Amino acid sequence: MAASGLGRVWLRVGAVSGALAVTAGAYGAHGFRRSDRDEYLKELYATGNQYHFLHSLALLPYHTAGALCWYVSDTEIPLTSSCY
Repeated sequence: MAASGLGRVWLRVGAVSGALAVTAGAYGAHGFRRSDRDEYLKELYATGNQYHFLHSLALLPYHTAGALCWYVSDTEIPLTSSCY
């Protein structure tokens, strides 16, 4: 079962976004540790990075949803929701 082209795009977007979230988290853990920023800014950065990472993970299932829509359209199973 092959995923649709749009499903592959969302998989790549989610993967790149996740890699950027990990990079930003590493910067926050190591770069902010030595800085003289106040604790509120460090907490704000950590919260933003956590949300970024969670939203990156939320993008990944769209790859599977694209494959499911491809399978359903080939088997002529009616859907109540639209697939892209």
